[in-house]
Amino acid sequence: MQQVEVRIEGLKELDRKLRRLEGRVARKIVRDATRKGAQALRKEIRAAAPRRTGFLRRHIRYRTTSRSPTHYTISVGPDRDAFYGRFVELGTQKMAARPFMRPAFERARERIVRIVTDRLREGIERAARG
Repeated sequence: MQQVEVRIEGLKELDRKLRRLEGRVARKIVRDATRKGAQALRKEIRAAAPRRTGFLRRHIRYRTTSRSPTHYTISVGPDRDAFYGRFVELGTQKMAARPFMRPAFERARERIVRIVTDRLREGIERAARG
């Protein structure tokens, strides 16, 4: 499956503040922010998924695939039960592609970046106060 990576750059001040926090606190803030972004993307993909039975739609999930103190990778897409979602998205030799995940991502990209950025800012400010 094609993987899309979103990097939020130009947030040097937030990054600097995040790195000053205790490791456990920083990880929690990054985890929370990326999960909120993943939830928004999951919602967008579910809305765009083919509706024939609704099975594929119900099996769009997100999961953490790697993490470090200031970096989380979360995958959003069909789970193993709906493995055929990749065939719908990309097509096969016998079936034309009917993309729904990539277009959903493109529609939601700016909103997701805003959600993650806002969540990071809120978490850092909350940690700095208390």
